[in-house]
Amino acid sequence: MGRGHGQVDRLAQGIGSLALYYTWRVRFEEGETALRAAAKRLEAIAGAEAGARRLWAKALALWGDFLIEQGRQEPGTEAIRRALALLDELEAAGQEVRAERAVALFSLARIKRYFYLDPRDAEALYRQGIALFEEVGDHWSVARGLDNLGLIIEDMGRFREAQALCEQSLAISRSLGDRRGMADAMLDLGVIAWVQGHLDDAMPLLEQSAGILRSLDDWSGLAWTVKSLGELLVRRGLFDDGLIVLESGIQICDGICLPGCWSGATVGSR
Repeated sequence: MGRGHGQVDRLAQGIGSLALYYTWRVRFEEGETALRAAAKRLEAIAGAEAGARRLWAKALALWGDFLIEQGRQEPGTEAIRRALALLDELEAAGQEVRAERAVALFSLARIKRYFYLDPRDAEALYRQGIALFEEVGDHWSVARGLDNLGLIIEDMGRFREAQALCEQSLAISRSLGDRRGMADAMLDLGVIAWVQGHLDDAMPLLEQSAGILRSLDDWSGLAWTVKSLGELLVRRGLFDDGLIVLESGIQICDGICLPGCWSGATVGSR
């Protein structure tokens, strides 16, 4: 399997980074095409080699993410369930699959969050994925999972718990020097504060998040932070200022060719 094994090694180094690039640049159609091609190629060369099959499962789960981003629930669900079934087979054969399973669980949690009514299913899946990432020492993914879990807990009105989860995420991201992770956690902490009426606490968090995201040219993340800033200004009675900020956010959405990003047109909306 010499040549195929070399291809697997190269894909293993880049497939996660490739998915992040397309996600952060809001290029979901291109990301779906790239991950679909990767999954098909890995299926063709995987054979019985465990490393290739683990990577194939990861590619399927990530491909499912991009299908979900485009609102394609059924094919996205099918890709993720195929990934989990493949990982079950590998685990039954004694293979180590915790990291790949955690990726698939996070993907399945996104489906439960955006397409089903009971957020407790998504909560349970995120908790399982976080525990697996903790076991394998993937702190970056733990922080990502804690932040997303915090959003779900906030949706259920458990604000103190949501704040604690996002603060954990922020602390891990800060320790890793992950500025984007810090900005995401600050945004969510700001939102958690202002929905409870703690407006003075929310403002600096949102401003810091916006500053980091602007420095990273993360226009999608910045659009969501600007939206929250505008809503906060309106809540404080600063209607003209709030309108200006909200209009700037719409311009950002238009600039990244995502005109529906505040209307819920994309399931990746915060």
